[in-house]
Amino acid sequence: MSELIRIARVDDYEAVCTLYKGLDKYHVEVDPNHFRSYEGPARTKDRFLELLNNPDWFFYVSEQGATLNGFVNGYENASRPLPFLVPQRLGLVQNLYVSPSARGVGLGKALMAVVEAWARKRQLGGLELDVIANNTLALQFYEMMGFERTRIHLKLPLT
Repeated sequence: MSELIRIARVDDYEAVCTLYKGLDKYHVEVDPNHFRSYEGPARTKDRFLELLNNPDWFFYVSEQGATLNGFVNGYENASRPLPFLVPQRLGLVQNLYVSPSARGVGLGKALMAVVEAWARKRQLGGLELDVIANNTLALQFYEMMGFERTRIHLKLPLT
């Protein structure tokens, strides 16, 4: 059966929370100093609705039959109006997740293609995202998709 990529709907909340749980669990594995395990829903319904209703956000899901097996979300962001910054409007990809059982068939690429089309339609200058430094699978994926490393984020732990 083929995948359908569509805009997320209110009735996707429970299924999207299940996908978020998978993403959050993976984040704990690759960056336990920043992410932690938790009980309860992955995101509040109010936050989910806020994302769905915000015209600057995108939230796409991948559906096979009646099952959601991936999602991508993010938003349009304009640079701050400071004299030393080049004015630009970019799409920021906040999350991309594909269920382990659905990986390896191009679903991540398909989700990102929809985001790229969203950005082009809005005439944005490009897409940006952050990746956890030791998440080599994500780094390889995004670089294969044409993303370039532009900045490095450093942290000095004090405790």
